[in-house]
Amino acid sequence: MKRQCYGHMFPSLDSRDKEFHQGKVFGLKIESKGVGSTGFEVLVDEEQWERCIECSDYRTCYDLSMARFQVARLAT
Repeated sequence: MKRQCYGHMFPSLDSRDKEFHQGKVFGLKIESKGVGSTGFEVLVDEEQWERCIECSDYRTCYDLSMARFQVARLAT
């Protein structure tokens, strides 16, 4: 049985209206002024990252997380 966090290291980009997106390890803070974005900041939860890399499911979880993130990026 996989953990509930499996495949969710990276944030979901489900809404362009949000200024902050958080995954289990990585977050994305979008800076905006007016109607457009002016930049972004990538956030990393170092403690969670350490827990993830020690997990026996790390490699496949990372692969699934990355695939989900890339597909979501293509769709936005």
